Amino acid sequence: MVLTPRHPGIGVTTHRHDETTATLEAGSVVYLTAAGKLAKCTAVSGNVPHGISFQRVKAQAPNLPQNFEFPGEIGASDARLGDPILYYQEGGIYETTEYNILGGAGVAAGQLLYCQVNDSTHNGRLVNDDGSTADVALDEAGDPKACAKVLEPLSADEVAAGKALAIQLLL
Repeated sequence: MVLTPRHPGIGVTTHRHDETTATLEAGSVVYLTAAGKLAKCTAVSGNVPHGISFQRVKAQAPNLPQNFEFPGEIGASDARLGDPILYYQEGGIYETTEYNILGGAGVAAGQLLYCQVNDSTHNGRLVNDDGSTADVALDEAGDPKACAKVLEPLSADEVAAGKALAIQLLL
């Protein structure tokens, strides 16, 4: 499980993924590119968080016909680069495993989470840092953009085990 809606917000919509950018996992924070398409946040400026992806976006398998699917992929909700993808914005309550909790500690209820960038392993993930330790995406005014609020605390052991984190989306 990467992202599970518990009480989706009213801003559930689809938008085309930017085929010139990288793949992404469900639960990744996305921004609108200059071309008006969605891409995973990867840079501090110019990547203002816009929503959270509900679908995994993967690359076309090499040396196979366009839109080829292996038997185990048939019926999956995965999208390909450039496809329209479902994403959430404007609130809602979700559980996600796409987070990076820094400091080896747990996370408290009410804590704000930001979009981590400039880290190839954790780009587009929610992080418990406002830019003081990790690079995070900024809003239009140049301030760290809070993307979610923690609803249920997790201990350090639960974080290390990758337990789902209950969040309220703030985008």
